[in-house]
Amino acid sequence: MKQSAVIAWRNIWRNKRRTLITGAAIAFSSAILIFFIGLQLSSYSAAIQATTSIFQGHLQIMLPAYNEEGEIRDTFQHAETLREKLLRVDGISDIAPRAEGFAILSSASRTFGAKILGVLPEQERNLSTIPGLMKSGTYLSSPTAKELVLGKTLARNLKVEVGDEVTLLGQGKDGSTAAALLTVKGIFESGSLDLDRALLEIPLGTFREVFSLGHLQDNEAHLFAARVNHIMQTEKVVDRLNHNFRSAEAELEAYTWDQITPGLKQAIELDMASGWLFYLSLIVIVVFGVLNTFLMSILERTKEFGMLLALGMNPKSIVSLILLECVLLLCVGIIPGIALGAGILYYFHIYGFSIPGTEEAMKMWNLPSAIHPEITLLNLSLGPSILFLLAVVLIIPFVLRIFKLEPLEAMRAV
Repeated sequence: MKQSAVIAWRNIWRNKRRTLITGAAIAFSSAILIFFIGLQLSSYSAAIQATTSIFQGHLQIMLPAYNEEGEIRDTFQHAETLREKLLRVDGISDIAPRAEGFAILSSASRTFGAKILGVLPEQERNLSTIPGLMKSGTYLSSPTAKELVLGKTLARNLKVEVGDEVTLLGQGKDGSTAAALLTVKGIFESGSLDLDRALLEIPLGTFREVFSLGHLQDNEAHLFAARVNHIMQTEKVVDRLNHNFRSAEAELEAYTWDQITPGLKQAIELDMASGWLFYLSLIVIVVFGVLNTFLMSILERTKEFGMLLALGMNPKSIVSLILLECVLLLCVGIIPGIALGAGILYYFHIYGFSIPGTEEAMKMWNLPSAIHPEITLLNLSLGPSILFLLAVVLIIPFVLRIFKLEPLEAMRAV
């Protein structure tokens, strides 16, 4: 085997210029694949992080009935005590209880419907970016304050500013009328049109009082929103939580971000499909270049193969030698390409990759202005591996023609 490798290595350098050009093309395409795949996968992580950080969290915990119907009566008790237990679950970094409802909001001149979210201000600061996105005023001050914050579009529709009063009118858990007069504490701009147009946050204690969520000491809530240490751990943490809930015969169930927002996952899958059209086009172009190199080599060496067959060499040995040459030529390009691609990824991992002109928009949404692609085994190997396997698979049918060569005819080939 060692001798065959030496011979194959010498053979691919018979035509140095052709080998160098082919190797350079493979190296360049491998580096391009590594960089763009790494950037694309990291951009998905950034998009998921951005979307989940604004409002919903990486995962949510609620009663299955509330996930299906969203009725205000589907609450669970002792949220604060349960939160302390959930914080000890491996993988969870932050978690906060919430209550949700719908109400009619009335200002001095206008009336609109909106979603009401009851939150604990201090816990929400660690979970959501909304507290850091206040365009005017400040965020909620305490769990029982008679105040609210609302989206910029909703505030414009109601024609209210910080300090104005808004009347809230809805239906409580027990069927009673939920009514309150609250002061506008702040106005936020999240970057999400849906949230800015239809979301209003009030302290959780105030929500429980207004919407009659049992006795205050019951600490009722509709759901927990939680963050995990790393977005890739979400599914594992959800499985762990659901196992614990089943073991404790609890009625709660955990849901991942893509179960809560399936549209985001579908958008990522669609973008990935379009991205792979580009990657596969690049791979096919390079693979055909490699095939061209080897077909020319096989044609040029037809007399050589005929002589080897005439001397009694097994066709399998010739086929194995040509395939080994193919592997070595691919390695000549892929190995430097991986090194180059890793270097590019490392540079942008340190300094970040940003599209000029988007920095201000990203800051407006309280998000990082640059993507820092991660250097992972998947990012480094996925593109080059597909290129390598496709080239080897496509070269095999042409190499197998060696079995059909007749020694005398091959030696007479021009």
